[in-house]
Amino acid sequence: MASDLPLLMFGAAATRVSLTTLGLLNYIAPIMQFICGLVIFHEQMTSMRWAGFGLVWVALALFTFDSMHTRRRTLALERAAVTASAV
Repeated sequence: MASDLPLLMFGAAATRVSLTTLGLLNYIAPIMQFICGLVIFHEQMTSMRWAGFGLVWVALALFTFDSMHTRRRTLALERAAVTASAV
């Protein structure tokens, strides 16, 4: 039963944040495992592993930029609609 506690806590917290935030937070555990493997266990990183790691981060940066850009554009359109309807 004690091993179920982290899953229950995650489930409770997951209902309180947006899906975008939850998706980005899901990358914390693998990143922490990567850092532990690299720093603590001195795991060897080949050039292909570094390339894969870099591609994942480039994809995350593009996704985040696109999400922020879309959100800002949506907010601007909503503000313009409210302003136009008030006139």
